[in-house]
Amino acid sequence: MADLPRLSIEQIQPSLELWLEVEFNFLHVDTLANSLAALPRDEQDFLLSWVRRISSTNSEIAYQFTKRIVDMPAHMDRRVIEAWALHAVDTYDRAGLRPALLVIHNAENFEQLNHERMVGASFDDVGGILLAFVHGLSGRQLKLEKGDAVYTDSETLFLPVVVAQLETPEDNFQLCKAMVAFLWAQTRFGTFRGNLKIALADYPDTEHALKQFHALESIRLDACIRRELPGMYREMLRLRGLLDDPLTHAAHWEGYVQILSAPKASVHDTLHLLESAYSDHIHQVACYQGELRPDEVAICMAARMEREKILLRVKLAQFVEDIGKKTRQERETPPQFEVSNSDDEAEKYDLSEMELTLDDMPIAPPDGVRQLLTSIQLDWGEIPPEHLSPAGDGEYDLSLYQEQAQDPDSVWQGTYHENGATFYHEWDCGRQHY
Repeated sequence: MADLPRLSIEQIQPSLELWLEVEFNFLHVDTLANSLAALPRDEQDFLLSWVRRISSTNSEIAYQFTKRIVDMPAHMDRRVIEAWALHAVDTYDRAGLRPALLVIHNAENFEQLNHERMVGASFDDVGGILLAFVHGLSGRQLKLEKGDAVYTDSETLFLPVVVAQLETPEDNFQLCKAMVAFLWAQTRFGTFRGNLKIALADYPDTEHALKQFHALESIRLDACIRRELPGMYREMLRLRGLLDDPLTHAAHWEGYVQILSAPKASVHDTLHLLESAYSDHIHQVACYQGELRPDEVAICMAARMEREKILLRVKLAQFVEDIGKKTRQERETPPQFEVSNSDDEAEKYDLSEMELTLDDMPIAPPDGVRQLLTSIQLDWGEIPPEHLSPAGDGEYDLSLYQEQAQDPDSVWQGTYHENGATFYHEWDCGRQHY
Protein backbone atom coordinates (compact mmCIF):
# COMPACT_ATOMS: atom_id res chain seq x y z
CA MET A 1 0.00 0.00 0.00
CA ALA A 2 1.48 3.32 -1.09
CA ASP A 3 2.22 5.97 1.50
CA LEU A 4 -0.42 8.66 1.76
CA PRO A 5 0.60 12.14 0.57
CA ARG A 6 1.36 14.81 3.10
CA LEU A 7 -1.43 17.04 4.30
CA SER A 8 -1.09 20.59 3.02
CA ILE A 9 -1.27 23.80 5.03
CA GLU A 10 -4.74 24.37 3.59
CA GLN A 11 -5.85 20.97 4.90
CA ILE A 12 -4.24 21.31 8.33
CA GLN A 13 -5.10 24.88 9.27
CA PRO A 14 -8.94 24.55 9.33
CA SER A 15 -8.66 21.58 11.67
CA LEU A 16 -6.36 23.49 14.00
CA GLU A 17 -8.67 26.49 13.96
CA LEU A 18 -11.62 24.27 14.87
CA TRP A 19 -9.92 22.26 17.61
CA LEU A 20 -8.12 25.25 19.15
CA GLU A 21 -11.24 27.47 18.99
CA VAL A 22 -9.42 30.39 17.39
CA GLU A 23 -12.61 32.37 16.81
CA PHE A 24 -12.93 32.71 20.60
CA ASN A 25 -9.33 33.03 21.77
CA PHE A 26 -7.74 34.66 18.68
CA LEU A 27 -4.81 32.25 18.56
CA HIS A 28 -2.61 32.27 15.46
CA VAL A 29 -2.19 28.81 13.97
CA ASP A 30 -0.80 29.56 10.51
CA THR A 31 2.83 29.06 11.64
CA LEU A 32 1.89 25.81 13.34
CA ALA A 33 0.11 24.57 10.23
CA ASN A 34 3.17 25.43 8.15
CA SER A 35 5.46 23.45 10.48
CA LEU A 36 3.15 20.45 10.52
CA ALA A 37 2.82 20.51 6.73
CA ALA A 38 6.57 19.86 6.43
CA LEU A 39 6.39 16.58 8.36
CA PRO A 40 5.91 13.09 6.90
CA ARG A 41 2.29 11.99 6.73
CA ASP A 42 2.52 9.41 9.53
CA GLU A 43 3.90 12.06 11.89
CA GLN A 44 1.22 14.51 10.80
CA ASP A 45 -1.52 12.02 11.56
CA PHE A 46 0.01 11.10 14.90
CA LEU A 47 0.47 14.67 16.11
CA LEU A 48 -2.84 15.99 14.82
CA SER A 49 -4.59 13.12 16.52
CA TRP A 50 -3.10 14.18 19.85
CA VAL A 51 -3.87 17.86 19.26
CA ARG A 52 -7.51 16.90 18.75
CA ARG A 53 -7.56 14.66 21.83
CA ILE A 54 -5.99 17.28 24.08
CA SER A 55 -8.30 20.00 22.78
CA SER A 56 -11.26 17.97 24.04
CA THR A 57 -9.93 18.78 27.51
CA ASN A 58 -8.58 22.32 27.05
CA SER A 59 -7.75 24.30 23.91
CA GLU A 60 -4.93 26.30 25.53
CA ILE A 61 -3.09 23.13 26.55
CA ALA A 62 -3.57 21.77 23.03
CA TYR A 63 -2.20 25.00 21.53
CA GLN A 64 0.91 25.00 23.76
CA PHE A 65 1.40 21.28 23.09
CA THR A 66 1.36 21.95 19.33
CA LYS A 67 3.88 24.80 19.65
CA ARG A 68 6.27 22.61 21.63
CA ILE A 69 5.83 19.43 19.63
CA VAL A 70 6.56 20.59 16.10
CA ASP A 71 10.31 20.58 16.82
CA MET A 72 10.38 17.31 18.72
CA PRO A 73 9.35 14.31 16.59
CA ALA A 74 12.89 13.78 15.34
CA HIS A 75 14.27 12.98 18.78
CA MET A 76 11.32 12.15 21.03
CA ASP A 77 9.85 8.65 21.10
CA ARG A 78 6.14 8.47 20.33
CA ARG A 79 5.46 6.60 23.54
CA VAL A 80 7.06 9.48 25.41
CA ILE A 81 4.91 11.99 23.52
CA GLU A 82 1.78 10.04 24.41
CA ALA A 83 2.76 9.80 28.07
CA TRP A 84 3.67 13.50 28.13
CA ALA A 85 0.33 14.52 26.60
CA LEU A 86 -1.66 12.30 28.98
CA HIS A 87 0.32 13.58 31.95
CA ALA A 88 -0.52 17.16 30.97
CA VAL A 89 -4.28 16.57 30.71
CA ASP A 90 -4.29 14.45 33.87
CA THR A 91 -2.49 17.28 35.65
CA TYR A 92 -5.15 19.68 34.37
CA ASP A 93 -7.87 17.44 35.82
CA ARG A 94 -6.17 17.27 39.21
CA ALA A 95 -4.56 20.67 39.63
CA GLY A 96 -5.76 23.09 36.96
CA LEU A 97 -4.41 24.95 33.96
CA ARG A 98 -1.18 26.45 35.28
CA PRO A 99 0.38 23.17 36.49
CA ALA A 100 -0.68 21.51 33.22
CA LEU A 101 1.08 24.20 31.19
CA LEU A 102 4.22 23.70 33.29
CA VAL A 103 4.15 20.04 32.22
CA ILE A 104 3.93 21.15 28.58
CA HIS A 105 6.79 23.63 28.90
CA ASN A 106 9.04 21.11 30.69
CA ALA A 107 8.99 18.55 27.92
CA GLU A 108 12.71 17.79 28.17
CA ASN A 109 12.45 17.12 31.90
CA PHE A 110 9.47 14.91 31.24
CA GLU A 111 11.48 12.90 28.75
CA GLN A 112 13.95 12.08 31.51
CA LEU A 113 11.16 11.39 33.97
CA ASN A 114 9.45 9.16 31.47
CA HIS A 115 12.63 7.15 31.11
CA GLU A 116 12.38 6.59 34.83
CA ARG A 117 8.77 5.57 34.43
CA MET A 118 9.65 3.10 31.70
CA VAL A 119 12.21 1.20 33.78
CA GLY A 120 11.52 2.46 37.28
CA ALA A 121 9.39 1.03 40.04
CA SER A 122 6.55 3.48 40.63
CA PHE A 123 5.19 3.68 44.17
CA ASP A 124 1.66 3.66 42.76
CA ASP A 125 2.39 0.36 41.02
CA VAL A 126 4.39 -1.48 43.67
CA GLY A 127 3.17 0.08 46.92
CA GLY A 128 0.39 -2.44 47.46
CA ILE A 129 2.70 -5.40 46.90
CA LEU A 130 5.33 -3.98 49.24
CA LEU A 131 2.74 -3.22 51.92
CA ALA A 132 1.62 -6.86 51.85
CA PHE A 133 5.29 -7.87 52.12
CA VAL A 134 5.78 -5.62 55.16
CA HIS A 135 2.63 -6.89 56.85
CA GLY A 136 3.96 -10.42 56.46
CA LEU A 137 7.03 -9.58 58.53
CA SER A 138 7.21 -9.74 62.30
CA GLY A 139 7.07 -6.71 64.54
CA ARG A 140 4.94 -3.58 64.53
CA GLN A 141 2.20 -3.17 61.91
CA LEU A 142 3.84 -0.58 59.66
CA LYS A 143 2.44 1.78 57.05
CA LEU A 144 3.93 2.62 53.65
CA GLU A 145 3.75 6.08 52.07
CA LYS A 146 5.39 8.26 49.43
CA GLY A 147 8.17 10.50 50.66
CA ASP A 148 11.00 12.72 49.51
CA ALA A 149 13.59 10.10 50.49
CA VAL A 150 14.00 6.58 51.84
CA TYR A 151 13.48 6.72 55.62
CA THR A 152 11.14 5.78 58.47
CA ASP A 153 9.72 7.65 61.44
CA SER A 154 9.35 4.23 63.18
CA GLU A 155 5.68 3.81 62.18
CA THR A 156 5.64 4.62 58.46
CA LEU A 157 8.14 3.54 55.81
CA PHE A 158 8.67 6.26 53.21
CA LEU A 159 9.77 5.57 49.63
CA PRO A 160 10.28 7.92 46.64
CA VAL A 161 7.56 8.26 44.02
CA VAL A 162 9.74 6.28 41.63
CA VAL A 163 12.94 4.25 42.04
CA ALA A 164 14.94 3.96 38.82
CA GLN A 165 18.61 3.48 39.67
CA LEU A 166 18.79 0.19 37.76
CA GLU A 167 18.20 -0.75 34.14
CA THR A 168 15.13 -2.98 34.42
CA PRO A 169 11.75 -2.66 36.15
CA GLU A 170 12.36 -6.00 37.87
CA ASP A 171 15.63 -4.89 39.45
CA ASN A 172 14.16 -1.55 40.51
CA PHE A 173 11.28 -3.38 42.19
CA GLN A 174 13.78 -5.56 44.04
CA LEU A 175 15.61 -2.41 45.11
CA CYS A 176 12.35 -1.00 46.51
CA LYS A 177 11.81 -4.26 48.37
CA ALA A 178 15.34 -4.11 49.78
CA MET A 179 14.73 -0.55 50.95
CA VAL A 180 11.53 -1.63 52.68
CA ALA A 181 13.27 -4.62 54.30
CA PHE A 182 16.06 -2.42 55.64
CA LEU A 183 13.65 0.18 57.05
CA TRP A 184 11.60 -2.61 58.62
CA ALA A 185 14.79 -3.94 60.24
CA GLN A 186 15.38 -0.55 61.86
CA THR A 187 11.99 -0.78 63.60
CA ARG A 188 12.27 -4.50 64.31
CA PHE A 189 15.77 -4.70 65.77
CA GLY A 190 15.90 -1.59 67.92
CA THR A 191 17.78 1.05 65.92
CA PHE A 192 15.81 3.85 67.56
CA ARG A 193 15.96 2.40 71.08
CA GLY A 194 19.16 4.32 71.67
CA ASN A 195 17.54 7.81 71.53
CA LEU A 196 19.81 9.13 68.80
CA LYS A 197 19.24 12.82 69.53
CA ILE A 198 20.67 12.43 73.03
CA ALA A 199 23.30 9.84 72.09
CA LEU A 200 24.84 12.02 69.37
CA ALA A 201 24.48 15.39 71.07
CA ASP A 202 27.99 15.38 72.58
CA TYR A 203 29.80 14.87 69.28
CA PRO A 204 31.30 18.05 67.77
CA ASP A 205 29.74 17.34 64.36
CA THR A 206 26.42 15.62 64.95
CA GLU A 207 25.75 15.24 61.23
CA HIS A 208 29.02 13.36 60.74
CA ALA A 209 28.28 11.28 63.83
CA LEU A 210 24.82 10.41 62.48
CA LYS A 211 26.27 9.23 59.16
CA GLN A 212 28.90 7.10 60.88
CA PHE A 213 26.29 5.65 63.22
CA HIS A 214 24.12 4.84 60.19
CA ALA A 215 27.05 3.05 58.52
CA LEU A 216 27.82 1.00 61.64
CA GLU A 217 24.17 0.21 62.32
CA SER A 218 23.71 -0.99 58.74
CA ILE A 219 26.32 -3.68 59.45
CA ARG A 220 24.27 -4.90 62.41
CA LEU A 221 20.97 -4.71 60.54
CA ASP A 222 22.36 -6.52 57.50
CA ALA A 223 23.37 -9.34 59.84
CA CYS A 224 19.87 -9.38 61.36
CA ILE A 225 18.31 -9.57 57.90
CA ARG A 226 20.72 -12.35 56.92
CA ARG A 227 19.49 -14.42 59.89
CA GLU A 228 15.79 -13.52 59.59
CA LEU A 229 15.37 -13.24 55.79
CA PRO A 230 18.26 -15.06 54.11
CA GLY A 231 16.70 -14.95 50.63
CA MET A 232 16.13 -11.21 50.88
CA TYR A 233 19.68 -10.74 52.11
CA ARG A 234 21.11 -12.55 49.07
CA GLU A 235 19.08 -10.23 46.83
CA MET A 236 20.39 -7.20 48.72
CA LEU A 237 23.96 -8.39 48.16
CA ARG A 238 23.23 -8.74 44.44
CA LEU A 239 21.87 -5.18 44.29
CA ARG A 240 24.92 -3.87 46.06
CA GLY A 241 27.05 -5.60 43.46
CA LEU A 242 25.17 -3.72 40.73
CA LEU A 243 25.15 -0.27 42.33
CA ASP A 244 27.74 0.06 45.06
CA ASP A 245 31.49 0.34 44.79
CA PRO A 246 33.47 -2.41 46.50
CA LEU A 247 33.58 -1.70 50.22
CA THR A 248 36.75 0.06 51.26
CA HIS A 249 37.40 1.01 54.87
CA ALA A 250 40.10 0.91 57.52
CA ALA A 251 41.23 -2.48 58.76
CA HIS A 252 39.62 -1.99 62.18
CA TRP A 253 36.17 -1.83 60.54
CA GLU A 254 36.55 -5.58 60.12
CA GLY A 255 36.57 -5.73 63.90
CA TYR A 256 33.37 -3.68 63.95
CA VAL A 257 31.78 -6.11 61.50
CA GLN A 258 32.66 -9.07 63.74
CA ILE A 259 31.16 -7.41 66.82
CA LEU A 260 28.00 -6.06 65.15
CA SER A 261 27.24 -9.27 63.25
CA ALA A 262 26.90 -11.28 66.46
CA PRO A 263 23.31 -12.36 67.30
CA LYS A 264 23.50 -10.59 70.67
CA ALA A 265 24.64 -7.26 69.19
CA SER A 266 22.33 -4.31 69.94
CA VAL A 267 22.13 -0.64 69.06
CA HIS A 268 24.07 0.06 72.25
CA ASP A 269 27.03 -1.81 70.75
CA THR A 270 26.72 0.38 67.66
CA LEU A 271 26.75 3.54 69.78
CA HIS A 272 29.75 2.26 71.73
CA LEU A 273 31.74 1.57 68.55
CA LEU A 274 30.82 4.99 67.20
CA GLU A 275 33.24 6.48 69.72
CA SER A 276 36.08 4.89 67.73
CA ALA A 277 34.57 5.17 64.24
CA TYR A 278 33.63 8.84 64.57
CA SER A 279 37.08 10.05 63.50
CA ASP A 280 37.11 7.91 60.33
CA HIS A 281 36.07 8.98 56.86
CA ILE A 282 32.38 8.52 56.09
CA HIS A 283 31.70 4.88 55.41
CA GLN A 284 29.91 4.01 52.17
CA VAL A 285 26.11 4.02 52.20
CA ALA A 286 24.39 0.95 50.78
CA CYS A 287 22.03 1.47 47.84
CA TYR A 288 19.01 0.45 49.94
CA GLN A 289 20.05 2.16 53.16
CA GLY A 290 18.21 5.49 52.88
CA GLU A 291 18.74 8.08 55.59
CA LEU A 292 18.04 8.64 59.28
CA ARG A 293 15.81 11.43 60.57
CA PRO A 294 16.12 11.37 64.38
CA ASP A 295 13.87 14.40 64.91
CA GLU A 296 10.91 12.78 63.15
CA VAL A 297 11.55 9.50 64.93
CA ALA A 298 11.66 11.19 68.33
CA ILE A 299 8.31 12.94 67.79
CA CYS A 300 6.64 9.81 66.50
CA MET A 301 8.01 7.55 69.25
CA ALA A 302 7.13 9.90 72.09
CA ALA A 303 3.50 10.07 71.01
CA ARG A 304 3.28 6.32 70.41
CA MET A 305 4.94 5.29 73.68
CA GLU A 306 2.52 7.36 75.74
CA ARG A 307 -0.50 6.26 73.70
CA GLU A 308 0.33 2.57 73.85
CA LYS A 309 0.99 2.64 77.59
CA ILE A 310 -2.48 4.08 78.14
CA LEU A 311 -4.21 1.68 75.74
CA LEU A 312 -2.51 -1.35 77.29
CA ARG A 313 -3.46 -0.34 80.82
CA VAL A 314 -7.07 0.28 79.76
CA LYS A 315 -7.35 -3.05 77.93
CA LEU A 316 -5.93 -4.92 80.92
CA ALA A 317 -8.46 -3.20 83.18
CA GLN A 318 -11.28 -4.23 80.85
CA PHE A 319 -9.96 -7.79 80.86
CA VAL A 320 -9.98 -7.93 84.68
CA GLU A 321 -13.52 -6.55 84.73
CA ASP A 322 -14.69 -9.16 82.21
CA ILE A 323 -13.17 -11.97 84.28
CA GLY A 324 -14.99 -10.70 87.35
CA LYS A 325 -18.32 -10.67 85.53
CA LYS A 326 -17.85 -14.22 84.26
CA THR A 327 -16.82 -15.68 87.63
CA ARG A 328 -19.13 -13.42 89.70
CA GLN A 329 -16.26 -12.92 92.11
CA GLU A 330 -14.78 -9.73 93.52
CA ARG A 331 -11.02 -9.61 93.62
CA GLU A 332 -9.53 -9.22 97.08
CA THR A 333 -6.07 -8.28 95.83
CA PRO A 334 -4.97 -6.07 92.92
CA PRO A 335 -4.36 -8.05 89.70
CA GLN A 336 -0.72 -8.78 88.96
CA PHE A 337 0.10 -8.92 85.26
CA GLU A 338 3.57 -9.92 84.10
CA VAL A 339 5.25 -10.56 80.76
CA SER A 340 8.08 -13.04 80.55
CA ASN A 341 11.20 -11.52 79.01
CA SER A 342 14.46 -13.23 78.25
CA ASP A 343 17.62 -11.77 79.70
CA ASP A 344 19.41 -12.75 76.48
CA GLU A 345 19.58 -9.79 74.09
CA ALA A 346 19.24 -12.00 71.01
CA GLU A 347 16.22 -13.86 72.42
CA LYS A 348 14.47 -10.57 73.20
CA TYR A 349 13.94 -10.17 69.47
CA ASP A 350 11.88 -13.38 69.39
CA LEU A 351 8.53 -11.71 70.00
CA SER A 352 6.67 -15.01 69.81
CA GLU A 353 8.27 -16.03 73.12
CA MET A 354 6.51 -13.30 75.12
CA GLU A 355 3.99 -14.77 77.59
CA LEU A 356 1.40 -12.78 79.51
CA THR A 357 0.45 -14.00 82.99
CA LEU A 358 -2.20 -12.89 85.49
CA ASP A 359 -1.42 -13.78 89.09
CA ASP A 360 1.29 -16.17 87.84
CA MET A 361 -1.16 -18.00 85.54
CA PRO A 362 -0.60 -17.85 81.75
CA ILE A 363 -3.48 -16.21 79.91
CA ALA A 364 -4.44 -15.70 76.29
CA PRO A 365 -3.89 -11.98 75.59
CA PRO A 366 -7.15 -10.04 75.05
CA ASP A 367 -7.93 -8.63 71.58
CA GLY A 368 -5.32 -6.13 70.48
CA VAL A 369 -3.08 -6.68 73.50
CA ARG A 370 -0.50 -8.88 71.76
CA GLN A 371 0.10 -6.24 69.09
CA LEU A 372 0.44 -3.58 71.81
CA LEU A 373 2.90 -5.74 73.73
CA THR A 374 4.92 -6.30 70.56
CA SER A 375 5.11 -2.59 69.77
CA ILE A 376 6.00 -1.66 73.36
CA GLN A 377 8.68 -4.33 73.46
CA LEU A 378 10.22 -2.96 70.25
CA ASP A 379 10.39 0.57 71.68
CA TRP A 380 11.52 -0.21 75.22
CA GLY A 381 13.34 -3.54 74.85
CA GLU A 382 11.04 -4.84 77.58
CA ILE A 383 7.55 -4.31 78.97
CA PRO A 384 7.95 -1.77 81.81
CA PRO A 385 6.10 -2.89 85.00
CA GLU A 386 4.04 0.32 85.14
CA HIS A 387 2.55 -0.55 81.72
CA LEU A 388 1.07 -3.72 83.25
CA SER A 389 -0.87 -1.93 85.98
CA PRO A 390 -4.57 -1.86 84.94
CA ALA A 391 -5.97 1.64 84.60
CA GLY A 392 -8.39 2.95 87.21
CA ASP A 393 -11.95 4.01 86.42
CA GLY A 394 -12.00 7.28 84.49
CA GLU A 395 -8.21 7.61 84.62
CA TYR A 396 -7.95 8.37 80.91
CA ASP A 397 -10.10 9.96 78.23
CA LEU A 398 -9.73 7.31 75.54
CA SER A 399 -11.11 9.59 72.82
CA LEU A 400 -7.76 11.38 72.96
CA TYR A 401 -5.74 8.24 72.28
CA GLN A 402 -7.76 5.82 70.16
CA GLU A 403 -7.68 6.03 66.39
CA GLN A 404 -10.79 7.63 64.94
CA ALA A 405 -13.25 5.47 63.02
CA GLN A 406 -13.08 6.02 59.28
CA ASP A 407 -15.82 7.94 57.55
CA PRO A 408 -17.34 5.73 54.81
CA ASP A 409 -17.70 8.82 52.60
CA SER A 410 -13.94 9.32 52.71
CA VAL A 411 -13.48 6.38 50.35
CA TRP A 412 -14.01 8.87 47.55
CA GLN A 413 -10.98 10.84 48.74
CA GLY A 414 -8.89 7.69 48.47
CA THR A 415 -8.28 7.23 52.20
CA TYR A 416 -9.27 3.56 52.04
CA HIS A 417 -6.52 2.54 49.60
CA GLU A 418 -4.60 0.76 52.33
CA ASN A 419 -7.70 -1.20 53.32
CA GLY A 420 -8.15 -2.76 49.91
CA ALA A 421 -10.47 -0.44 47.97
CA THR A 422 -9.92 -0.65 44.21
CA PHE A 423 -10.39 2.29 41.86
CA TYR A 424 -10.86 1.66 38.14
CA HIS A 425 -9.71 4.02 35.39
CA GLU A 426 -12.47 5.62 33.35
CA TRP A 427 -12.39 5.75 29.54
CA ASP A 428 -12.30 9.29 28.13
CA CYS A 429 -13.86 9.41 24.66
CA GLY A 430 -12.23 12.73 23.80
CA ARG A 431 -8.72 11.61 24.72
CA GLN A 432 -9.32 8.07 23.44
CA HIS A 433 -7.53 6.86 26.52
CA TYR A 434 -8.13 5.87 30.13
